[in-house]
Amino acid sequence: MNHQLYILIYAIFLGYSASTGNNIFIISVIALGILILAFVPVYKKYRKNKIKSHIESENEGSVLNVNRAYWWEIEELPGFNRVSAKKAVWIRKHNGKYLSKKDFCEKNGINNPKGIIKYISL
Repeated sequence: MNHQLYILIYAIFLGYSASTGNNIFIISVIALGILILAFVPVYKKYRKNKIKSHIESENEGSVLNVNRAYWWEIEELPGFNRVSAKKAVWIRKHNGKYLSKKDFCEKNGINNPKGIIKYISL
C-alpha cells in the first residue's frame, strides 16, 4: 500500500478522535501515529538489507529468480532502479515468464549482461 494512503487513513482517525472529545481515544491515536512513524523507517531498512543480503550472498550460490521476484527485489540488482524493476515485472506479467537470462537482459535493455547474469536465475 502507498504511504500517502496510510497518512490519509491516519488523518481520518485523528480527525474522528478529535471530534469525539474522548481524550483517551485522541491520545491512543496520536501514540499509534508516533509508533508508526518510528517503525516504518526501521522496517524499510530491514527489508532493504534482507533483499541485499539475499542478492549479495553470491558465494553461497544464492541468486534471484527473476520469474518469481517482486519489483523491490529486482530493484536491488545492479543497473536497476524502481522504475526499471517495475517495468521488468510488468513485462513478465504481460508477456509471460522470461525464457532465459539472455531473454531477461534483452527485454529489459541491459547492454552488458555479464555484469548481471551471475545474480539472476529462472
